[in-house]
Amino acid sequence: ATYYLNSLTCSKCPGSCTSCNSSTYCDVCVTTALFYNDFCYFTCPAGSFKFNSTNCSACDPQCATCVGAADNCTSCPSSGP
Repeated sequence: ATYYLNSLTCSKCPGSCTSCNSSTYCDVCVTTALFYNDFCYFTCPAGSFKFNSTNCSACDPQCATCVGAADNCTSCPSSGP
């Protein structure tokens, strides 16, 4: 487990972080996790793709899902009701 100083209290980082400055957001992930928008994931969340060995990156807004590159869509957003 990794910890950070919260005011004058020692608090635990989220499970997949190796560095953090809050109980919610990560600065650095464990080696098996991917960093995206201040969180660590073991697979990139929907709307993002594995950018490199340590990071996810957002898909292009025209894509619902993508792989390998932001504009390499694997599905399109739903349109209409």
